[in-house]
Amino acid sequence: MPGRVLVRAADGFHQSSSREDDVGPGNLPKTVVPNRHVTAYGDGMVVVELAFTDNPARLELRPRHREILTELHAAGEVLVAGPFDDGSGSMVVFTTSRERVDEVLKMDPYYSVDGVTVVGVRELTPLFTT
Repeated sequence: MPGRVLVRAADGFHQSSSREDDVGPGNLPKTVVPNRHVTAYGDGMVVVELAFTDNPARLELRPRHREILTELHAAGEVLVAGPFDDGSGSMVVFTTSRERVDEVLKMDPYYSVDGVTVVGVRELTPLFTT
């Protein structure tokens, strides 16, 4: 019996056993669009990269910033977040739209405090999520 596949439905993604009647040309599930990397998180993700300086102002805002990240993670809007091992900055991987990420960047004062620079906000189409 073939393995299980992730299929897209109107109400989200579901695991399905791949049976002969579930597959189309090239043995892909009928709901899969070839060369389109759709994951359980949607069509893509947004990665925010931050750079830090030694300015103490960012440290004052860090506890609340981490609370916000925890809330966003619990809501399924952040997949992973954390500082780089060398202390030079951090990365946040959002599973929401770019518009929603822009809202978060404006709402959380940590992103605009002295000592934190948003180096980049880039959309990512993941090949793998596990």
